[in-house]
Order: sequence, then structure tokens, then C-alpha cells
Amino acid sequence: YVPRGWTRQTPAPLVALIHGCKQTSDEFARGTRIEMLADRAGLLVLMPRQKRTANPYRCWNWFDRRTAEGRGEAAILAAMIRKVLRRYRADPERVVAAGMSSGAGLAAILGVRFPGLVRGVLAHSGIACGAATSALTALAVMKRGPETDVAAIAEEARRACGSGAPVRLLVVHGGDDEVVAG
Repeated sequence: YVPRGWTRQTPAPLVALIHGCKQTSDEFARGTRIEMLADRAGLLVLMPRQKRTANPYRCWNWFDRRTAEGRGEAAILAAMIRKVLRRYRADPERVVAAGMSSGAGLAAILGVRFPGLVRGVLAHSGIACGAATSALTALAVMKRGPETDVAAIAEEARRACGSGAPVRLLVVHGGDDEVVAG
């Protein structure tokens, strides 16, 4: 989404808005009213779409080992972000990945695996990067929590980032969530 009044003269912030399961990017955009916010704040918004052929529920495959390692869907979305940065002259210092549910899981992966590209993550009711190691264990992780040491994954990411700026993180998660363990 390109906000009203946008020009190439002023680099705009970029939000990658990543929908959740059983949802389309259009439905997520309507529910969040992101276009209204984008117009008011001058934000560019990337709204990727998950295909049913990739996941029958349109969930992002945050549990896929390749994706959790920064390849697969994470690499595809990172390439999309880079393309928007170039094409629309977005501000590379103000790129945020925001997602809900499986989209939050993918946003978290982007923050851990692409810290020079994504500067902030907003995760609503999501899963930590690397919390599951396969599709078979994803449901159990959603009910009981991570099967891996996600703190170690975060520490590894901090070391890999070196002296670079940390990726800011905002997590929103309800204590009574019946789908994703808090």
C-alpha cells in the first residue's frame, strides 16, 4: 500500500504486515485499518499473501526448519522487503515486521535472521523463532510452549548481529489464548 501524498523525495517507513492463519492479507488490512494509519503517518505497507498451496489454512510455515533458519518463506519475504525498499525508496532504518499468529511467528524469524533489514518486530499471539522443529511438533508447541531453547537462539542472533543496532520487539499476547501458549 502506498499512502496518499507519498513522494519519492522523502524516504518513508515500511511496515511488512503479515496475516495469520485462515486469513488473507486484505482481511488483515481491513481488520487493522492499516491503510488509514498509513495515510496518516506516511507509511508504506507490504502485505504478503500466503497461498493455500503453501499451507491449506493460509498459515505461514514458521515451524519449517528452512524458514526458521532464514531460508524458505523468511528469505522470500526478506527479498520482498528489499524490493520495496529499492522501488519506493523506503527508509531502511525504519522497517518493521508486524504479524498476528503465524504471521507473528514469521515476523519474529525476520527479526532474528535479518536484523540488518528489519529494525523492529511487532508480534501478536505468535511463536518465537525456532520454537518448533517441524510441522509435526508445531501444534504441540502452540499448546505447551517451545520444544527448543529459544533463549539460546536469541543469544546466537545477538552475537551474529555484533555491534549492530538491536531489533526492537513488542509482543502482545493474552493469558487466556486458547490457540497459542503464552
